[in-house]
Amino acid sequence: ACVLVEAGANDAGELPWLLQLAHDHAHIRGVVGYIDLSSDVGGVLAHVEQAQRPWLKGVRKGCLDPAEDWGSYATGLHVLTREGLTCDLLIGQGLLPKVYEIASSHPDLTFILDHFAGARLTPDSAQHWKEALAPVAALPNTVMKVSGYLTAADPQPLTPEILWPYMEANLELFGTRRLMYGSDWPVCTRAGSLAESVNLLKSITGSLSPNEQAELWSSTAIYTYQLAAQ
Repeated sequence: ACVLVEAGANDAGELPWLLQLAHDHAHIRGVVGYIDLSSDVGGVLAHVEQAQRPWLKGVRKGCLDPAEDWGSYATGLHVLTREGLTCDLLIGQGLLPKVYEIASSHPDLTFILDHFAGARLTPDSAQHWKEALAPVAALPNTVMKVSGYLTAADPQPLTPEILWPYMEANLELFGTRRLMYGSDWPVCTRAGSLAESVNLLKSITGSLSPNEQAELWSSTAIYTYQLAAQ
């Protein structure tokens, strides 16, 4: 089974299309869609067809501009909290302090940090990234999505030796209870196949217990996106 995540086109028409796909195909258990958080989020949700609404699990927001006015999203984030939805964050480097500010201001809303929270995976930056990430990880309403790592490698291709220090930091800061695998398909194919992405992560997490494996690959996503309740 899978969860569909918005494609980043900021296209309002994408959400009903993804929800209809989920409605029609049993292997699609949820949708993380696009809604402009500075808009009338409650009004947008009110227009989602009742038959499709159970598949909407969250909204993804890219915060790629350090100068972005997050104050304009406060009302929308409160609506997500009220509606029991999550907020995925597609962020770039250097924005972890902003993420901390937002996540700590909305403690009842779960924030999922996509793609290793925007890290560039280099041979010598894992410790610095870990130190910057630690305050965000200390917030109980944050979850790390283990995704986007193939294309984040510098240099390419990504090796287990480069990926492991970042994954080790994730395991220490979040624990598998707050780590979820994300395929980043089809974007991952810019740097390798989906099978290569899966096998690389499996190769460095093979020592995890069966319960930890289950959390990383499925249980955290099921719990965070409330997939089992559908």
